[in-house]
Amino acid sequence: MQERVAATRARFGDGLVPMLEEQLTDWPTEVESQIDLTGETAVESGEIPDGELILYVHGFLGQGRFDVAKMSGAHQAAALQEALELEYESRTRKSPTVVAGMWDSSTTWPRAKRRSTHASETLADWLRAQGQRSVHLVGHSLGGRVSLETLDNGPGSCIESVALLGAAVDPDSVCHQYRPGIEAVDGPVFNYHSENDGMVCRLYRVGEFSAGLGCRGSDCRGGLLRSSGRLPSNYTDVDVSEQVTRHLDYYKPAEYTASGNCVGELVDNQF
Repeated sequence: MQERVAATRARFGDGLVPMLEEQLTDWPTEVESQIDLTGETAVESGEIPDGELILYVHGFLGQGRFDVAKMSGAHQAAALQEALELEYESRTRKSPTVVAGMWDSSTTWPRAKRRSTHASETLADWLRAQGQRSVHLVGHSLGGRVSLETLDNGPGSCIESVALLGAAVDPDSVCHQYRPGIEAVDGPVFNYHSENDGMVCRLYRVGEFSAGLGCRGSDCRGGLLRSSGRLPSNYTDVDVSEQVTRHLDYYKPAEYTASGNCVGELVDNQF
């Protein structure tokens, strides 16, 4: 584990751990409904309900094996569930169930990116087997990469919508690389981005030479080291810079965030 931490710091600099540490508080108990995407076949645990559900896919270091980070993707999914229940309570509606999509991302950044591809293949297989179940796919950070590659792998017809939260992919990738997969989805794809998200605006740039999609949204203009293209017709950038000022605050209950979350926008646009 110490070698992993050292490698991560060497890749992204000493800013990564402090950015995480300041947000590692007030996490609810992890959700029991989980889908393990680490193997060739998805493994379900807990109760996966029939009908509409929200499948939350965590990002880098979200497997719960990073010593300083006392949370996992299942804790993050629980935070989203709590925030949604508060939002739906104000609207006198019942919130869909949140299920955690778990994959082995607690490693070095280059290896985590490679593993995200495998997780997307396993997730696409699981989605194709769901029949008429309605699934809203929510990918946070590097989980956004898992979600976009899942669309490229032909997930079938059960995806109702896709939400990217602070997505750790290149801003031009939705203009060409992931455009066919996005366009193949019947439902909308929303990218919620914040210029105040230091992880995708600053640290992502260290390893990838530009801010991530989750910083300022898509960029199809092309240029040095970037490809031009066009946005899919069912794709929308949503600037949530005023509400979201930290990388893990997109979905946390507002009382535990620096300035708020964007859960209301998710409900308005998608759920």
